[in-house]
Amino acid sequence: MAYPQYNPYYQQPQQMPQQMVRTSEFIPVPNEDVARNYPVAPGSSINFKNENAPYIYTKTMGISQFDQPVFKRYKLVEEVSDLTIETPKQVEPINVSDYVKKHEFESFRSRLDKLEEEIQVLKEGV
Repeated sequence: MAYPQYNPYYQQPQQMPQQMVRTSEFIPVPNEDVARNYPVAPGSSINFKNENAPYIYTKTMGISQFDQPVFKRYKLVEEVSDLTIETPKQVEPINVSDYVKKHEFESFRSRLDKLEEEIQVLKEGV
């Protein structure tokens, strides 16, 4: 059996990876007919944005020259988000005169407790 001789300067030919469909950014077009007739290389896909209507298109060519192009049309629809961004409101300074001070509250609470005790005594007396 004969083995091939090793040649350190010989490089095996690189195999090209199987061609993938490539996409690009949007190409502006005035209407759908221009997008349909736009030339696309085999194994490629091109995206179009209609400048006069709310549509985008994709045109994809298969890898073989005998493949028919695939053309798709999408309508752009604006969706309103349920989330609304509220602008922060101006913080108004707090007027402390509208609030009870702690010592005033404790005094009031003490008087209230005494009244509740007196009411309880009166209920027991009836």
